[in-house]
Amino acid sequence: MSYVLDQFGRQHVLKTSPTHDYFQLMFEGVDAVSSPWQPMAKGFGRWQMELAQLNAKQGRTTLEYSQKMVRCFNPLEAFSETMNFWQKLFSNYTDASKQVATVAVKAAQPQMAFEVLPMPVKRTRDTIVLPDVEEPELPLRHPVAA
Repeated sequence: MSYVLDQFGRQHVLKTSPTHDYFQLMFEGVDAVSSPWQPMAKGFGRWQMELAQLNAKQGRTTLEYSQKMVRCFNPLEAFSETMNFWQKLFSNYTDASKQVATVAVKAAQPQMAFEVLPMPVKRTRDTIVLPDVEEPELPLRHPVAA
């Protein structure tokens, strides 16, 4: 809802549509119902980010390996580069597994008791309030009659 404060600090509601209250109630209800699921959804998003980062690291390691293999002149250098490649791959996996485990623990933490907090007053940015002028109420018209 849009609120306007008068000269005495009282709140007056600005309705922009006859369905404004219904939509506001619907969005507040969706927010209240989805609030227990938000940590799990955030954890799932972080898990996806960790896997994307692992994929990027593995791709970079594979490209570096192919570039280094082209410069090898004997089998010993090729064996050494191959061993370095596998070490980097496994270190990337261990780092990512630690991060994914941390994300899973944070996502699985129990939620606090369900509590509905009052919404803060939202002030509109497109309304100029003149304290000396009385604003007339706008008549609500039915959309079909317009």
